Amino acid sequence: MNLVKYFRFTTKTNQIVVTIAEEMEHMESYIKIQQVRFPGRVTYEIHISDGAEKAAIPPLLIQPFIENAIKYGFDFMDHPFHIAIYIRLLEHERLEIVISDNGNGFSEEILEKLQTGGYLESQNGEHLGISNVQYRLKHIFGQQTQLEFDNAPDSGARIRIALPFRTVEKFTSY
Repeated sequence: MNLVKYFRFTTKTNQIVVTIAEEMEHMESYIKIQQVRFPGRVTYEIHISDGAEKAAIPPLLIQPFIENAIKYGFDFMDHPFHIAIYIRLLEHERLEIVISDNGNGFSEEILEKLQTGGYLESQNGEHLGISNVQYRLKHIFGQQTQLEFDNAPDSGARIRIALPFRTVEKFTSY
């Protein structure tokens, strides 16, 4: 069923936007597929503050970060790999999405490139997901968006996306 849900969502990517609720349902399907692939090795939690589920975002905005976390984050770990997604409303009609894990985190070299944008410019066709997210955020929201990368204090990678809060109706009126 998760595979069916996953493919059903990905075939809807011609939509301009989806709600946070739809995107998170898709992320749950994706992570549950990974749980079948890696039994007992992947756990997750999703927290959405009241009202944030109605926010509209470009489809597949969060998936590249979850894919990268699973691909790079838990090699050789002797405990379950945990992904946490927190979505909340901020002041001034803003939405914040934080994706973190308890994995290996970013290396200093990769983190520096991500923070300065050099990583996105020099990939020669690799890691298109992050470049695509950054491009879509800048194209849709301009300078009103932030995409930040760092390592969590305890361990693991952390990605923060901040953007204007818009509903599906607000997007269609632009």
